[in-house]
Amino acid sequence: MISFKPNTLFIQRAVQALINKGGLNVDFQHVSGDPALNTALVNLIEAHSINHDHILLRASHPLTDTTGTDTLYTIPFGVDLGISDYLIAGSLVGSNADYRLDNNVFWTLHNFTNTSFDLSLRETATSVKQVRFDYIVFKP
Repeated sequence: MISFKPNTLFIQRAVQALINKGGLNVDFQHVSGDPALNTALVNLIEAHSINHDHILLRASHPLTDTTGTDTLYTIPFGVDLGISDYLIAGSLVGSNADYRLDNNVFWTLHNFTNTSFDLSLRETATSVKQVRFDYIVFKP
């Protein structure tokens, strides 16, 4: 449970409204008694909200272990998105019982096409990794 200071009660109400309503279909003009705070809150949330109409694809891709070298994985979509100037939001998710075996990696993305992109993975240790790449593809 998140605890809020009394002077941030309007933020708590806004967050709860988002959770309850599942989006921005909430009258934020009545979250606090201060219209300036309400307007600032609306602007802040709208500026940082995800338009779910812009999500093209959500997926997960298992990655085979490498040996402490640079590895390039092609991540196929399985469909043609019709565009190649999309944005990828992703994360590496480890599944080893010992987290220290999965956390010695970093990655970058390359070669965006309508049907795939490349994930460059660099291991800094030779332990056996059990990771997958979870990602969302967004329209620009």
